[in-house]
Amino acid sequence: MHSIKKLSLRDDLSVWEPLLAPLLRPCLQKIKHGCLFGEGDWYAWGIAEKRSWFLRGDRPEAILLSRVIPWLTDSDEPCLMLNVVSIGVTRAKGFDAVSIGSLLLDHAITEAVDADLHGITLTTPSEGKYHKFIDELLAAHQGWRLRQGKIVAHLSRCQQTYQLLQRLEHVAERSCRSEGWTIDSYPTDLAAMKSRIDRSRANGWGVPWDPTDHGCDWSPAWEVSRVVQSGDEIVGWLICHYVQPDLLRYGKLWMDPGWETSGAPLALLAQLIRQAHFPHHNNSNEFGFGASHPGIHRGCFISHSNNTKLNRLMVNKFKPVADSWVQIDQRYFYFKSQAKL
Repeated sequence: MHSIKKLSLRDDLSVWEPLLAPLLRPCLQKIKHGCLFGEGDWYAWGIAEKRSWFLRGDRPEAILLSRVIPWLTDSDEPCLMLNVVSIGVTRAKGFDAVSIGSLLLDHAITEAVDADLHGITLTTPSEGKYHKFIDELLAAHQGWRLRQGKIVAHLSRCQQTYQLLQRLEHVAERSCRSEGWTIDSYPTDLAAMKSRIDRSRANGWGVPWDPTDHGCDWSPAWEVSRVVQSGDEIVGWLICHYVQPDLLRYGKLWMDPGWETSGAPLALLAQLIRQAHFPHHNNSNEFGFGASHPGIHRGCFISHSNNTKLNRLMVNKFKPVADSWVQIDQRYFYFKSQAKL
């Protein structure tokens, strides 16, 4: 018999961390113990093997990490969903990962229904072992739908990425001579950005980093974030943050309508890639790319499927030199009691 435990900060979470990918492990420190299920709240449930009396503690076998997220239904109605970020299982021989994963998923669904959430989502890559595992897990469940999600590309500091940077800089240098825009440091005075945030929301445009957005769980690295200005008006930005000390995520890239083809997006990318990853490199061949050289070793770029122009940029410029290129899918299921939405 397997019992499901709701994890909290009072538990020894370090024993559960190996079941999650390294990038997700810090999220365990954000989990909630109560049952409010407010937007942005993290929850985790685990299953552990009961060990013999002479062995100390139980051995974790599986964990489900989740978060309450805002969601738009197929009819564009806003609601809250429980997003299953990951289901991690032990690799022990003979372990029935699908059966145990199904137990955790069913439990999470029950919790989400009791919390009056609209439904549940599963974030998965479009291929690979985890994709296959989720396919097997959902095979016995009816009613799941699919949305194509974001693309995640990882690049490392290497010769191919440096050559890409040089091409971006060449294009940016030509375009900035004839366009009426400049690149400036990101304003650290958040009050000064409020009017821009309000304007974005009013027009349905991309929104800069908003400290009041509970759905955002990261803070910008100000030194490697920039805005594009036309006169006194902010018309675009590139906001980055650290996922790990040696991994920088290019989190929010946006240009207002009419500015997408100005050359500013390429100039933003070129300036920050140069500063973050190749600060002391020049056009000579007398440099290296190893960990002993200055600069952040890896970069992560994310593009959303509904951002056609950015997707095209990602495919044309970054895919050829990417270490990995992953399409993320969003499986989702609406509870029957909420079907009216």
